[in-house]
Amino acid sequence: MQLTVNGTSALAVLRAIRSGKCPACGSRVSALSRCDIAAPALDEGAKWTRRRLDLSSFGAAPASKEHPTQVAVPTSASRIRSPYAHTICYTRKLPEGSFVDTGAGLVISSPELLFVEMSKVMDPAALALLGYELCGTFSRDPVDPRIGEAALGVEPVTSVARIAAFLKAYGGKLSVPHARAALAAIADNAWSPMEAVVAALMSLPVTEYGYGLGPLVLNQRVSVRSHGGDQQGPATRVPDILVAGTTVGINYDGHEHLDLDALAEQAAATIDGTVGEAALERTKRQIREKVRDDLLRDRQLAASGLMVLPVTSDDLFAPGATDALMSVVCDLLEQRDDRDVSQARGAIASRALRRRRQLRVWSLLPWADGETYARELRLLERHSLEQAHVKEYDLRWL
Repeated sequence: MQLTVNGTSALAVLRAIRSGKCPACGSRVSALSRCDIAAPALDEGAKWTRRRLDLSSFGAAPASKEHPTQVAVPTSASRIRSPYAHTICYTRKLPEGSFVDTGAGLVISSPELLFVEMSKVMDPAALALLGYELCGTFSRDPVDPRIGEAALGVEPVTSVARIAAFLKAYGGKLSVPHARAALAAIADNAWSPMEAVVAALMSLPVTEYGYGLGPLVLNQRVSVRSHGGDQQGPATRVPDILVAGTTVGINYDGHEHLDLDALAEQAAATIDGTVGEAALERTKRQIREKVRDDLLRDRQLAASGLMVLPVTSDDLFAPGATDALMSVVCDLLEQRDDRDVSQARGAIASRALRRRRQLRVWSLLPWADGETYARELRLLERHSLEQAHVKEYDLRWL
C-alpha cells in the first residue's frame, strides 16, 4: 500500500513522529527522505476500506466520516472514492521535495507545504503557533494538540528561512499571502507551547489582537557578568524571549518550573507516613536552590544590561493580566531602547479591542475552554464586519 496524506492528517502524523508515538517511522523527521507527491496504490483487487485509510497506527486519530483522512493525489483519476477520505488534487507542479516519505507506505506533506496547507483552515494566530512548533524544539500531541502532553527537546523540522524560501518557490497562490503574514510573527527555536503562546501574542500585529512588538529572538545563549558572591553562577544564560535589537525580554516560568504541588504532595504523604522526612527535605532543598538560581539569573542578566521579566501562567489566564504585562514591556522598551511602541500602546488602551484581545489570549491557551473562546472571537468578528459569510477556521488543530 502507498498513500500520500496532507493537511490535518499529515500534521497529526508529523506530530506523532516527533513525539515518538509512531514506531514504524522513527522519531527524527530529518532522517526521512524528501520526495514528490505519490499516487495512492493498493495490491491488485484490494479496495480503500476504512481500515486502510485509518492512520491510528501512525499515531493519528482514527478515521471517521466526520473527520476523514486528508489525502493528496497528483491527478483527478487517482482520487480515492470513500467516505473516509477527503481528497485534494495537486495538479500544478509543487517545489521539489514538497513531501516526506515515512518509509512505512505513507507519504506526508513536508513541514513547509504543511504550513501553507494549514493557512487555508487555521486562524492566523493558530497558524503562527504552528510555525513556532515546526521551527521549535517541541511538538504538540497528535490526537489532542491543545491539552495533550507535548513532547519537549525534539529537533526542529524546519525554520523561518526555509518556510520563506518555500513560499517564494510556491508562487502566487491565494494561500501564500496568509502564510506569509503569519510567518512574519514567527521566530525559530521555541522550547515549549506556552513560550510559543507568549511569543506569538507579543509579535502578532494589533490587527490580529497581538501587540506588534516583534521581531523576537528566542532562547539565544548570552554571556553574563557575575559580581561578588555570584562568581559561582553560570557564565551564560538563555533568556526565553528577547525583543530583537533591544535589551528587553521575558522568561516564562510555568508550573513545572517550581513544582510546589509536588512539595505539597510529599508533605502530605510524610504526614501519613508514606514518604520519609529525608525525601521531603530533598524536595524542599531542590526548590530552594531553583528559587535562588532564578534570582541569580535575573541579577546576572541585569548586570549584563538585559531586563528580562519573569512571567507565569497567571499573566495569561487572569483577565487583563496580559495587557498589564505588555504595558510594562512597552515602558521598558521606551525607556531603555527608545523603541516606538505607539501601536501597542494604542491597542492596549482601546476599549473596543480589549475584549477581543482577551478572547484571543484565552483562545490560544492549553485548556478545554480555548476552543469556546476562539469561536466567540470569530462570532464577534463576523458581527462587527456585518458579513453574510466568514470562513470557519479549523479550531481543533492548534
